[in-house]
Order: sequence, then C-alpha cells, then structure tokens
Amino acid sequence: MANIHPFFSGIDVNGAANWTLEFLTNNVVSTTTNLSPKPNIIISEGNSVPPPTALMAVGWPTGSGSLNSSVAGIDELQYFINTFPAAATAAGVDYYWFEGYDEPWKIVYDTATEQYEDHWVYFCRCGANSRDYWM
Repeated sequence: MANIHPFFSGIDVNGAANWTLEFLTNNVVSTTTNLSPKPNIIISEGNSVPPPTALMAVGWPTGSGSLNSSVAGIDELQYFINTFPAAATAAGVDYYWFEGYDEPWKIVYDTATEQYEDHWVYFCRCGANSRDYWM
C-alpha cells in the first residue's frame, strides 16, 4: 500500500495524474514485485488474501500555499478529481481518496505561507472556513 500525494512532488496539477501513476510503477510496484514470500492481508480468523497490485491513497490539498509548481487549492483538487480516476482505471490501479474531511488538529503543521496540511477535504461542508465539495 502506498500513500502517494503528487502535491509534495512539486509538480503542477496538470501533470499530477500521470506523475502519480509513474511514481507508483517506478517506486512502489517495481520494488515489491520480486518479494518472496509475497505478503498477504489477514482478513479474519487466519484467512488471508494477497494484496491488490496497487492500492493507494491519493489526494490534493485544498488549503493555501505552494511547493514549487504544486499549488494547493479547490480548483486544483477539482482538476485532479477530473483527471486521476480515469487514468487510474485505465491503468488498473485501485485507490481511495485522501481524505474525506478537513482535520483541524493538523493546523499545528501550518505556517504563515503553507496552510494545506489540515485541508484535504473531499466530501462534506463543515465549519465557517470549509470548502465546497465535488462528487
């Protein structure tokens, strides 16, 4: 399992979907392909199943700030939502979004110019400074 957030690569959101899949292929799948024995996921009472080829958490922050060409924002998240699912489906990659709700406790990681650690919201509207959501 890999948590891959293209924002932290510094790439512009326009190339984020492809960058994410390339990173997954070149840095995760390629390093685990030859593991022996293959790891299994325990599901219950000792029963196990092999893990999916690639199950990952992806997202794009909606707060403010930037890292090189990566810009945190609602429009950028919307663009990533519009491009990544189709690219992942075409590549046969399973994934889930990071994350459903803003996490106010993460504000401790914000700085005066980087206010994105606590803003990765996707599903709901909560509080005065919340975002609009896309499905």
